[in-house]
Amino acid sequence: MFSYRKTLIIFSTAYIYSLSLHYWSINFVRISELIFFLLTIIFLLGIKTKFFKPTFNKVDIIISLFFLINLIIFILKKNHSENIIGLLYSAYIFLIYYTYKNIFEKIDYKYFIKQIILLTLFTSFLSITGWILYQINIPNILANERDYPFIIGKSVQSVALYVTPNLLSFSTIIGILFLILFNTKFKTTTILFLIFNLALFFTFSKSIIIYFGVLILIFGVKNKNKFLKKTFILISILTFFIHSFLTNFLLLDNSRNYEWLDNKYTHIESKPFYENSKIKIIYTNYYFLKLKSLTIIKDHYLFGIGYDNFKNQNKDFPILINQKPHSAYFGIASEYGILGLLSILIIFYYNFKIARDNPNNFIYLLIIYLIFEGINTDIISLKLTWLIFAFNIHINKHLNNHNSKVKNSYKIYKSYLN
Repeated sequence: MFSYRKTLIIFSTAYIYSLSLHYWSINFVRISELIFFLLTIIFLLGIKTKFFKPTFNKVDIIISLFFLINLIIFILKKNHSENIIGLLYSAYIFLIYYTYKNIFEKIDYKYFIKQIILLTLFTSFLSITGWILYQINIPNILANERDYPFIIGKSVQSVALYVTPNLLSFSTIIGILFLILFNTKFKTTTILFLIFNLALFFTFSKSIIIYFGVLILIFGVKNKNKFLKKTFILISILTFFIHSFLTNFLLLDNSRNYEWLDNKYTHIESKPFYENSKIKIIYTNYYFLKLKSLTIIKDHYLFGIGYDNFKNQNKDFPILINQKPHSAYFGIASEYGILGLLSILIIFYYNFKIARDNPNNFIYLLIIYLIFEGINTDIISLKLTWLIFAFNIHINKHLNNHNSKVKNSYKIYKSYLN
């Protein structure tokens, strides 16, 4: 017999796991997108049968701002075909949030946190396996060969089935933070923590620095000693800035020959930012991508150049052909204009504010990670970002309901005593 609830659980769970299957696609359509399409149909069926009774309130309007800006751009710009994909893309990522926010009302959100942790275990196993196989001369799809400044053994970065090490590191860090921040009732939490961190290490991703900063911040937030709390928070902030600096600049020893240094990392012909007889600081391609973004924003500040067009603008930066912005903020401003950027900033600020204002909602630490990761990563297109927004809104709503009930109970008790 057909069970709507079981079908909903199967497809909503399958979508989360499918987010790790970037390696395969069907006519350029990812497996996750096909599953979400089916999940959307199931969600609409739930509305029709009144299993779901969704509402659209102020919170949803705020989270939908990026979609609304895309809708305005689509209506106002004369060339509609240039912006239709951007409109569909923004609708897709908003629907991830809205669908799961409603699903959490029917299925315990902790179940999905557990699934994200299990997904992280699965991808961690692939990450470690891929790296080890390369070390014993067995090439595989789970890791990429690449000359890299920081290596152990053969120059390999784990990718699992994500295609890039940065995608794997992002997913792994999210899984680790969920493991740390929430009571997941795993008896083997310490073992999982070690496995996840080993898998993360094998990505050799720049995101590891931000991850350390977030760990330090967690120690600071949970520390009762005021001096230690402030110290940890300051160290954490410093770590975030160090990450941004080391992503956009490379510090090199002039006495050494860096064979791995090529156009994948920098414009070889460009002058160093700073140089003396011993060291030099050079710009990385992340810096030049931001410079390119500023050039585009200057000429297209209102509506941007359209979805995924950044990589095609190479007049002044031919070496960056086919490269994406690698920054949520610079990328959004380039492709969707200042209004697009403003909408994303409002969404992040609102999510951080409502989580931070509730002392029992530790999602704000995940939001902080996303905010700083977004400086050098396109986190807007990462679907887990919008799932985190759904978790945040749902958890905050239910914590507020619980706090309201406690206050009302206290008032009744107090009036009874009087």
